[in-house]
Amino acid sequence: MPNTPNQAVKAPQLPLTGHAAVRVISVFAFAYVLSYAFRAINAVIAPALMNDLHLSHGDLGLLSSAYLIAFGIMQLPLGIGLDRIGARRTESLLLVVGCVGAVLFSVARSLTVLWLARALIGAGVSACLMAALTAFRAWYPAERQGQLASWMLMAGTAGVLLTTIPAQALLPLVGWRGIFAGMAVLMILAIILIWTMPRIGEKPLRIQKAPQVVILRQDVKAKGYGAIFRDPYFLRTILLGFINYGGFTAIQTLWIGPWMVEVLGYPPGATARILFWFNLTLLSGFIFNGWLTPKLQRRGIPLIRYAMVLLAAGIIAQGVIVALGERGGWWLWLLFALAATGHILYQCTIGPAFPATCAGRGNTAHNLFLFAGAFIWQWAMGLAIDAFKRAGASPQLAFQASFGGLVLLQGLGWAWFFIAPRVKLLNRFAATASAGQVLDSESQR
Repeated sequence: MPNTPNQAVKAPQLPLTGHAAVRVISVFAFAYVLSYAFRAINAVIAPALMNDLHLSHGDLGLLSSAYLIAFGIMQLPLGIGLDRIGARRTESLLLVVGCVGAVLFSVARSLTVLWLARALIGAGVSACLMAALTAFRAWYPAERQGQLASWMLMAGTAGVLLTTIPAQALLPLVGWRGIFAGMAVLMILAIILIWTMPRIGEKPLRIQKAPQVVILRQDVKAKGYGAIFRDPYFLRTILLGFINYGGFTAIQTLWIGPWMVEVLGYPPGATARILFWFNLTLLSGFIFNGWLTPKLQRRGIPLIRYAMVLLAAGIIAQGVIVALGERGGWWLWLLFALAATGHILYQCTIGPAFPATCAGRGNTAHNLFLFAGAFIWQWAMGLAIDAFKRAGASPQLAFQASFGGLVLLQGLGWAWFFIAPRVKLLNRFAATASAGQVLDSESQR
């Protein structure tokens, strides 16, 4: 949460320590558990949902992506809210919208109403990670950002774990409608906890003014999101968000489940157990990164370098999975899960690349591309699978071809991070030599 020149924060408040620090992290983490659970639940309830509503794979992809497109649309106004009224107010108010969506989803009877409900959920939980990262940017030292981000993703992955074996066990008892009703109740609890968090650095709304984003280069001033979208470091990470992180989100929250069923031949119960181990491995990776990243930075190894190594390993793991197809063991996905922990590590370098007064907008602008990509890949994968099947391909081959295309694109996104600084055309659009360029030089040492 940024501080304006007229807004001083008392020294004892920052950086957060003791009970206040634990409380802030715990409350943000609880909300993010719910956010990720909502994001991933369709991977488990997909068979029941498709059977009840007679959905095709394309319909399922479109329904699941409603969450993502609404989440993405909210990112730009969300950034303004985070920078202007703070993380506490912004997140708690948006969670009210998500709670309405969860209740509507639990009673809906048509695909249209389900789509609208899922979109409301996506909009409602859109602040859960960005609010935390923005608050951490202002309330904790720079060397702890990677560790704190890993802890948040650890909490998010715990939310995914709740959508595997526990959700599969509840499904026959309460159905997918009952599961969403229960999650709505938990969201009410999250709203109460966030609204009652410490009001650190907040000013009364009646005197709150939107901070101006001012970044200088060659005596040129740029304000608002324009300066962020033209930032050199931001431009380098666009494809990582749109293709790589977006593609991983589409796979984790939807298409990994159908792969286990239609390619590897596992029944829904076994698939839920595999998804549990996949996400438990992801959780373990975040815990390990939370321990390792401060040590790497103390040794002078930039966080972005470690993140890019992990992302490269993830692309290789996916290539092996696609090449082997039905002959590949489910355990190969665990290697992919470990490597995927690099996504949040590169993402948490974006906020610190901007001044505190626009860190929220820097984070949410990147998140816009991330969730736009997740929306596109969720839907496009379903359309591609259906198209290959109509052309006569077996389910296994249809999945392999669709996943293989995404893997190739991820290779492009990874390479762009290193190619972009050498593309002279980008210099025309760069309005600033931001702090991100410091990271650039460190990552190339």
